[in-house]
Amino acid sequence: MSDIIKAQQGLARKAQANKEHRFEDLYHLLCKREWIEEALRHVLNNDGSQTPGIDGMSWKTFNDAEKSDFENEKFRQQFIDELQAELKARTYQPLPVRRVEIPKPGTSKKRPLGIPTVKDRTVQMLLKMVLEPIWEADFYYFSNGFRPGRCTMDCIQPLYKLCGTRTGYRWVIEGDIRACFDKIPHEHLLNAVARRIADTGILALIRRFLKSGIMIERTLVPSEEGTPQGGIASPLLANIYLHRFDEWYSHHYGVPDKQTDKRTYLAWQRRRFKGKDQAAVQMFRYADDWILVIRGTYASHRERLEAGASEDQGDDHKEYHQRRLRNQDTGHQCGHSRMGHVLPGGQPDGNLSQTRLLRLAPAEEMAGKEVSHRAKRGQTTVHATSTWAERRQR
Repeated sequence: MSDIIKAQQGLARKAQANKEHRFEDLYHLLCKREWIEEALRHVLNNDGSQTPGIDGMSWKTFNDAEKSDFENEKFRQQFIDELQAELKARTYQPLPVRRVEIPKPGTSKKRPLGIPTVKDRTVQMLLKMVLEPIWEADFYYFSNGFRPGRCTMDCIQPLYKLCGTRTGYRWVIEGDIRACFDKIPHEHLLNAVARRIADTGILALIRRFLKSGIMIERTLVPSEEGTPQGGIASPLLANIYLHRFDEWYSHHYGVPDKQTDKRTYLAWQRRRFKGKDQAAVQMFRYADDWILVIRGTYASHRERLEAGASEDQGDDHKEYHQRRLRNQDTGHQCGHSRMGHVLPGGQPDGNLSQTRLLRLAPAEEMAGKEVSHRAKRGQTTVHATSTWAERRQR
């Protein structure tokens, strides 16, 4: 077992054992040569390594066919030496990302991507190698986007049971957060990271990435908000930010932890079996896309949503989602309601969630499709109880 894996497992165990611990003295891990070599290897093995940043450097630069293997290896070692020296001296400064636009599947719109340089991608991979084991201990089981060993099917698989005829879950809502990656406030994101990270060197490095700017053709545009899609660390940072949304849901609708709070869990269980008048909500999220499955009458569900929206969560923690409901049995559309949640920095009149109505097939039919789909892709179900190291190995 490599020293990198041992260090990551140690971070994961400590984060799991103490949910309030703030980690210090992490920056020195970024300066270790073994870590830099591993991060560069991941970057160059990635499919996007063929795409250069604003400096023109890509996979071909490290694997030049016109040069000998010795010369390519020499260039690689020089690259690592220079990056290690910059990180140790804390003089490393990321370059602006190169803005490109790619077609957005299913629409005529285009999705903006920010392409960092190879050096910046390497440092972002280093940050991910340090932060991911820590935050994986905090992320909820229903968050599946851009996490080790998880995929979109892990959001869909629980629906086969929940939407069966005996469970009583009949209301389905599916939606996403508009322009999530582009609108994340930097200060709120840094505050969210600082809940677990006390190392000022790590926080300063993340701030430099967020403020590095965007190069659109030959024009440098300052980056005042958002984490550019295309960066290696961007999905992890977005998950850290959206973790506040998961916490809000868990506090209002989630299942209490039986191990740490048995009394609350038993009270929740008694309420759960009272009958269909008791609304129950199950959420599954993949990055900025989410789906809600609700059991109970529309009146009871609307009452709980309005109760949640009426709570005072502070001006910096309000954003509104417009939602529409449809009954699975009748297909009857029942209008919409508004509710607040705790995504920091949201504005009441902007960044509304886009929602779509969902009508699911019977559980038996869906189960057959799920089995055949996973057999074709060779995927396996990752249980929520699996550890970060186990999912990473998958």
